[in-house]
Amino acid sequence: CHPKLQRDFNHGIALLHSFWHNEAEGAFGKVAAADPQCATAYWGEAMTHFHLYLGETSPADLLAGNEALNNADKATEKGAREIAYIRALHALYDGYKPDGKYTNFKLYAYAMETVSASYPHDLEAKVFYALALLAAAPPDDVSLALTRKATEILNPLLHEYPDHPGIAHYLVHACDNPEMAPQGLE
Repeated sequence: CHPKLQRDFNHGIALLHSFWHNEAEGAFGKVAAADPQCATAYWGEAMTHFHLYLGETSPADLLAGNEALNNADKATEKGAREIAYIRALHALYDGYKPDGKYTNFKLYAYAMETVSASYPHDLEAKVFYALALLAAAPPDDVSLALTRKATEILNPLLHEYPDHPGIAHYLVHACDNPEMAPQGLE
């Protein structure tokens, strides 16, 4: 997207990592209004409507998120990496039904794993992959396998990027259970 909009876009990402979805939607909307062909602005809007890991997504949010995702598909300013992020988000939205949400969450986590592996220097891909793992972990999973994997991704990143708005936040959520709590002390 237009380089002058990078600060606004980054602000939207920071808000998204903080689960301030309404404010993040506004930031991404500002980018989309200034650069209507910026595919990642619409990707960001779609991310704000899903409320991943925060709670149930309403039918209205699903509708708005799908519309934003369709706008991302149509927008012309995107490269291979942006297309990968958009396709990953389709795994979350396409065919979503609340009673089968963990299927979509796992598909999204797998897609974000692919994005992260394809772009190993993309910090956000790693952080969003870890969030996807946390969302994909069903509450009855006593092995905590996905939660542990998310923690393994995030812990080293915390040392390198201590001021990142998502890393510590997602680690707190990952370690918010008796078995994982000792790993969250740092």
